[in-house]
Amino acid sequence: MNENKFNEIAGSLKRGNCKLFLADSPKICSFFNPVECALSLSQNAADIIGLYSISMRPIFENKMLYWPEELKFETVRSFALPPLEAVFTCGNLEVADWLNEIGWGVCAEFNDNFPAIEVVKKYYELWQRQNAMYSKEICIELGGWNFPWPEENWGTRDINSYLGLINSLDEPFVELWFKNDDIEFIARHT
Repeated sequence: MNENKFNEIAGSLKRGNCKLFLADSPKICSFFNPVECALSLSQNAADIIGLYSISMRPIFENKMLYWPEELKFETVRSFALPPLEAVFTCGNLEVADWLNEIGWGVCAEFNDNFPAIEVVKKYYELWQRQNAMYSKEICIELGGWNFPWPEENWGTRDINSYLGLINSLDEPFVELWFKNDDIEFIARHT
């Protein structure tokens, strides 16, 4: 498989998402301990996610969302590219055959030992640039794809119950999942 074909297949798996950025991140960060900031955002994100998933419409006015604490968010709607693990497991038969040919399992986690790194290198860099985990601003991402954490195999959870990620520029990163008619918050550490 060549790089263009891989990118085409990966692109076919992209999902809609909405990213909320604090309008004045450096100023806001100076008032919050990063952990408290993440937890505060987490507690209020459930309401936003509920509104967003029910209406499937932008939940902002004039590109700004007003938080209960009067924090202002800039909203960006886009498409999230899947992590390599998602392309491996959710891609088509051509991807499965290619992985088999190069001796990499469909369910194997991506790492530096991947035998065809030249095929996926540019895609991986693009995925990192657009992923909320790598944002340089406080960010809440609603929708998209979940991040492949080292402590949990990527396919362990139902990918369709993923709601979003909160990046407060420091750990813990907080993932939101729909579980048993409720929202589950998971603190993640790199």
